[in-house]
Amino acid sequence: MSGAKALADDLGPAVIVAGADTGLHVIAWMNNVSADREPALIAAARAAGVGLYPVSPLYDSNEPRPAAAGFILGYAGLDAHALRQGIAVLATILAEHC
Repeated sequence: MSGAKALADDLGPAVIVAGADTGLHVIAWMNNVSADREPALIAAARAAGVGLYPVSPLYDSNEPRPAAAGFILGYAGLDAHALRQGIAVLATILAEHC
């Protein structure tokens, strides 16, 4: 199962997935979640045992970035079960914190 499919199954229109053809990670843009929510969501995910990494540091500070929260989700070392579990945890965190 691909990371993009798992995200679409669990989060549906709440997420836009970019880079699904890379095979090692995807970028998940969270619709209706402000970029300033990234630190709180990362902390909640890490507390639940899920690594979540913001796209913010990848943007030049002199250039505008999308207003939506965005995360790099790596899945190269995960089997389908672990991938599905991580996405389910992310969906729960988004429901609780946004």
